[in-house]
This record gives sequence, C-alpha cells and structure tokens, in this order.
Amino acid sequence: MWRGQPGFPRASRARAGTNEGKRGPGMLRKREWRWMLLAAAGVIPVVSGCLLVAAGAAGVAGVAYVKGEMKDTVPARPAQVVDGGVKALEQLGIVKVSSESSVLEGEVIGRTAGDERVRIGVKSKDEKISEISIRVGTYGDKALSQQILDKIKANL
Repeated sequence: MWRGQPGFPRASRARAGTNEGKRGPGMLRKREWRWMLLAAAGVIPVVSGCLLVAAGAAGVAGVAYVKGEMKDTVPARPAQVVDGGVKALEQLGIVKVSSESSVLEGEVIGRTAGDERVRIGVKSKDEKISEISIRVGTYGDKALSQQILDKIKANL
C-alpha cells in the first residue's frame, strides 16, 4: 500500500507523541481554565485586603496610619494647626520649606536631615475641627509621623 491509495490509513493532524492537533496553539482545556480561575480567585482577596484595611480604619475615630500616612482630627482651625506644625518641625530639627493656610485648608512642607520630604496637610471638617494628614518620605515613617503629630497637639 502506498499513500493516497484507498484503504491507506490517513495520518492524523497530530504528530506522534505530541498534543498538537488535538487542540490548537493557545487553546486551554476546561480544567486549565478552572485552575486559572481558582488561582485568580485566591489572589484577588489578598490584593484587595489593603482596601479593606483602609476602609475599616477610616470609620474608626482617632489616629489612623494607612498607606504611609498618619491621619487624625484636632479641635482647631487650619491656620492654628499650620502654626502648630511649623513649631513642631522647628522643635524636631526639621527645616521648613514652605507653609500656607486658608480658612478651609493648609499645608506645611519640610525636609529632614536625611533629605526626606515631610508634608503636613490640614483640611477643615467643621468650624473648629480640622483633619491632619502627615507623610514622611515616599513610603512613610510611622514613628516620626507620630512625633510630629504629638508636637502639633502640644503646640495648639
């Protein structure tokens, strides 16, 4: 028998010993899709956990340290908080770069001896209550942020 003769077994599209032809390149089997979906379902809650922590911290009264930024509320107007922030930076040996305030908000920028940026942001929440946010450096420094917050509160 030779190829092309009737009765000659036709060659399958697959090569011997490979999976080619049984499914096209780039095609996934059902069980492979299931494993991918299970893996994605396991990763999504881990990644989104940061959002849950931030949402939980926002509802709690008091000091919160989320994603490198310390937040708290104080019974003072933004201009008073900015003045307290400038004094706090001086007391801690941090160089003040700029400061500005208005009736609704304020900001103090400073630089540490290690050339890290310190930002104190103030927003008015009420006539006599302001929210403070403190960030040290790109990723935050919880200990220094807490020291700055304590000095601000002492200077009010």
